[in-house]
Amino acid sequence: MISRACKAAIAVLMLLPAVLAFSLIALYGVNVPYWDEWSTVPLFEKLYTNNLTFNDFIAQHNEHRILTYRLIVLPLGHLTHWNNVAEMYFSWVLLCLACFVLYRMFTVSNGTSWRSAALFIPVPWLLFNLRQGGNLLWGFQFPFYILVLCVVLAIYFLQFSKGLDWRFFAAVFCGIVGTFCVANGLSIWIIGALQLAAICILQPAVSKGAVLRSLLVWIAVAAGIYTFYFWGYIKPSHHPSLLFFLQDPLSSLLYGFAAVGCLFSLETYTAIAIGIVIAALYIAAFILVLKDMRNMRSQLMSLSLILFTGASVALLVLGRSGFGINQALSNRYVTFTMIGIIGLYYIVIAMRPKFSLLKPVILNTAIVLLVVSMFSMDIYALVLYRGPHAKRFEAQQILLTYQTQSDEKLKLLLPDPNFVKQYSPVLIKYRLNAFYDGG
Repeated sequence: MISRACKAAIAVLMLLPAVLAFSLIALYGVNVPYWDEWSTVPLFEKLYTNNLTFNDFIAQHNEHRILTYRLIVLPLGHLTHWNNVAEMYFSWVLLCLACFVLYRMFTVSNGTSWRSAALFIPVPWLLFNLRQGGNLLWGFQFPFYILVLCVVLAIYFLQFSKGLDWRFFAAVFCGIVGTFCVANGLSIWIIGALQLAAICILQPAVSKGAVLRSLLVWIAVAAGIYTFYFWGYIKPSHHPSLLFFLQDPLSSLLYGFAAVGCLFSLETYTAIAIGIVIAALYIAAFILVLKDMRNMRSQLMSLSLILFTGASVALLVLGRSGFGINQALSNRYVTFTMIGIIGLYYIVIAMRPKFSLLKPVILNTAIVLLVVSMFSMDIYALVLYRGPHAKRFEAQQILLTYQTQSDEKLKLLLPDPNFVKQYSPVLIKYRLNAFYDGG
């Protein structure tokens, strides 16, 4: 029997990461449009003058088509007078929903008990980690968290669909929504196809037909989505060549390892070393699961989580490795690389009865060390983000007095000060963002 004190401790340890993430937003969230967010201001102007077109929604933003962002930010912005802090809390809510889905995934193999809840503790610490605070404190990044939710939902629904049922079409919907959050969402279709193909192979012969039909429909929808996405696509002119990885394969490889390991280190070569270890563990996990065909289906969701991180890192290497290895340490990418680590953890927990090395005392010690390290990183982040908070607050004051500010000061809001001068009157006219007085 587990005592009340232990149950309370488990509950606190499961909820504390979400509380810390909420606290980060409450402490440091600032209502001011920053950099890419300024691209939303012309949309609000068109909204209020009835000039929005379909092209406004599907237009490229760098390599992304952020249709999902635009469909949400306009009504949400209308309700909140485009309060960026409200968008930050929306990101937090999306993480909570993703955590719930990940818990449901975990209970498939581990059941629902206080003991399984204790084993789940590292997951919210990984999911709500404050290393990704730059995303949590930037309203423009809430599509990242929609994508995370769409990925875990699509994987979960496909695992339990029995053909062309509601779960399958829910997964398709998640794939479409995720695709038009950020470019990484394109990987949902590849991962889903691999997951369905594996299910088809492992399925009894009598029910293979239903899964095969699902796979064919999934591929057909994916083909349509990819065609739509890349129709008229233009590579961002300020981005490096997509062939950079062929020109400098070693630098690109190190970039990928740094991206994989950046959750655990801010130092380039430490992140690369950690990334190499994690990548090796990913490969080992795949080999172990593939060798155990009888239990492979129960691990497909975990493998899919790892594949999402692998695909995200591959896209980063393809599109951004030319910016230099240090760019891989950006906290923006942690939101995607942490998903694979969660998948790896699920496989470790599932495999623990088969390996004497994973004795309870060793596994429990490893879990404690992981949680303690994540807690330490979160506390450090709460201190670290004081600096960015001060800059965002300064940016807000500059915006409120933009007419008297120099171009150099306005660059804190956006590198193009003329754009700020042109569209700040729109914020004033419609009482949006920092210009809303609450009346």
